[in-house]
Amino acid sequence: MAPQDGRPAPQKRKARLALAEKALQAADCDRTRIVRRYRRYPSPLVRDTARDWRTGRIERVLGGDFDLFAGG
Repeated sequence: MAPQDGRPAPQKRKARLALAEKALQAADCDRTRIVRRYRRYPSPLVRDTARDWRTGRIERVLGGDFDLFAGG
């Protein structure tokens, strides 16, 4: 993940890519890092290493409710 500066994204694709690359370099991101892991069996588990949380409610996460777990 890399934070954006809050300005609207440029219209041209090349400018958007340059802005994204600049944000990634500033954040010193490792592009090969796995952020979230999903496991259904033998017991459901979702782990998010970037936000440091885990839950067994995989169906809710896959349904889009993962932000509900991000705070704790």
